Amino acid sequence: MSVSEGIQAEPCEVSVSRQNGWVVLRVVEEEIDLYMAENFKAAIQGEMKDAVPMVIDLSQVKYLDSMTLGALVTAHKQVRHLGGLLHIVSSYEGIARMFEITGLHRVFELFDTLESATASKPGV
Repeated sequence: MSVSEGIQAEPCEVSVSRQNGWVVLRVVEEEIDLYMAENFKAAIQGEMKDAVPMVIDLSQVKYLDSMTLGALVTAHKQVRHLGGLLHIVSSYEGIARMFEITGLHRVFELFDTLESATASKPGV
């Protein structure tokens, strides 16, 4: 029985674009919680099939729950397995603090802007 069994999934709006050779998933939500985490994970998985490296732009997000952090960790492992990179964009102090408290600041490189996250050419 999964943790999310019985939970009614809600949409998580994510736009997809390309910038400087990177696939950019921009989350257009202020929070991603238990109800959105599965759809968030599905959006990442859908883009991972064809394209790495990837940037997940959380610049509009003010809250993430543990399920969402788990989806990010899973994505990180899969992208690394494929030989790619995964960058996270968030300038919100609360998100950076959550990454620090959970130790994920040692796993992910957080960038303040999309431009800084995509500044390097993939593979360089």
